[in-house]
Amino acid sequence: MIRLCVPDDLALGAVLSPVPDQARYLTTVMRQAVGDEILVFNGRDGEWRARLTETDRRGCRLRLESLERPQASGP
Repeated sequence: MIRLCVPDDLALGAVLSPVPDQARYLTTVMRQAVGDEILVFNGRDGEWRARLTETDRRGCRLRLESLERPQASGP
């Protein structure tokens, strides 16, 4: 499963627009298509399962579907 670090706040149902380099990585390098799932995290809100909902020449959109792992607190 592909994991992607994003700067956005993560919450159920949120829609993310990855930066252009990340969008190109997902759609061109990893050949992800609409409907494919990836994991996203930001270091604050845990790790979330996201679904690719839209792609176009300018980028892509991800919708967060479920919390996979809560953020672990430091020692």
